[in-house]
Amino acid sequence: MQLTIEILPRDEQLAMNRQRWVSILADRSLANLAYRVETNAYGQLLMSPPASGGHSNRQGEIAFQLRRLLGGKALKEEPEIVQQLQVLRKR
Repeated sequence: MQLTIEILPRDEQLAMNRQRWVSILADRSLANLAYRVETNAYGQLLMSPPASGGHSNRQGEIAFQLRRLLGGKALKEEPEIVQQLQVLRKR
């Protein structure tokens, strides 16, 4: 059996993601959910509980120790879609 995965060109994928997020942000029923809201490559809505405070604290401590020991920068995770959402919210 052969598996084929179709991937849109990057510009089309980004346009589809932006349009999907416009509709997600317009949906008031999602506004007050305590879940982390994301989309997958097909624009399907994914929700998961927010990370605990402990998770964020550990990320911060690891980033601090990496900077202290190795110098340079250590960034905590931030998916690309979060960055896109921040841009959309500023509009």
